[in-house]
Amino acid sequence: MARWIAGIDVGGTFTDLIALDAVSGETRIAKLPTTPENQAYGVLAALEETGLDLADLSLKKIRKKAMNQVERELIDYVLIKTGWNRSKASRLLKISYKTLLQKIDELKIEPPPELA
Repeated sequence: MARWIAGIDVGGTFTDLIALDAVSGETRIAKLPTTPENQAYGVLAALEETGLDLADLSLKKIRKKAMNQVERELIDYVLIKTGWNRSKASRLLKISYKTLLQKIDELKIEPPPELA
């Protein structure tokens, strides 16, 4: 299972990479000149600089974490705006009431103390 999450920015001058070990919290950073002839070379060099291997990264896991974060923030926002009226929230989100309840549980969303 992949434990590293990485963000890479390929710019006109530099290729930047920051990687986070999801288990220990360790971060690794690389900043190398961009390789205009093939940007992948700069990315691979940045991975090498940080000591990471492509096998250490999981796009599927990164996508899932990003989607969960977006869903959590959106659902939490709508629930707060509706005073935690889950029926109204499910209609605004255009999902079933049952799906909303599952998402609240899955994403561990809790009402603010004043609404609990």
